[in-house]
Amino acid sequence: MPSQKEVRWSQLKVGTVVLAAICVLVALVFLMSGSIGIFTPRIILYSHFENAAGLKDGAPVNLEGVTVGNVKKIEVDPSWPTAPVRVTMKISSRYLPGLHKDSKASLTTLGVLGDTVVDINSQFAHGPRPANHDELATEETPSIPDVIKASQGTIQQLNVIFGKLNSITDSLTSGKGTLGQLINDDTMYRKLLATMDQIQTLSTNLNEGKGSMGKL
Repeated sequence: MPSQKEVRWSQLKVGTVVLAAICVLVALVFLMSGSIGIFTPRIILYSHFENAAGLKDGAPVNLEGVTVGNVKKIEVDPSWPTAPVRVTMKISSRYLPGLHKDSKASLTTLGVLGDTVVDINSQFAHGPRPANHDELATEETPSIPDVIKASQGTIQQLNVIFGKLNSITDSLTSGKGTLGQLINDDTMYRKLLATMDQIQTLSTNLNEGKGSMGKL
């Protein structure tokens, strides 16, 4: 029968193995998710938006498509009536060389139905590096609902145009109007051919000097 000391030692070894396995599992989760390292130094940056557009806590923060941090908190700031949504971002300090105080933050969607992320654009930024707790300016990008709303007026105009085209097509098919009669009535077609023949004869007589007008 094992002694109490041996039992405790076995329990200690089992606990150590379980703790090590948990640490390895957490590290693998962070590596597979592409998240910034736990012990990497970070800075806090803020941005204000008109609408959260489905952004969630923990969403990636990208710099030119590269994940450089995560969203820490999303809250409503009444002191900004035009852009009340305040987004707090944790940015890895190793990406600071690519950030500037005049960099622009925007909300973008990964694909058509993907998650919303914060995208920082430094392509045209040339200012100094941002300090901890600095505010980044934002540029609003149209979301899918905004695009749908903007296209509704165009769709209505197209429906009106298509309705008029259908009405014109129905009129031509039923023989209404001069053009409709010309398309559907052989009599109109023969009259038009006779008129063209008369014009051609008149032109020939003029060129040959026949008749009073030709001699003139």
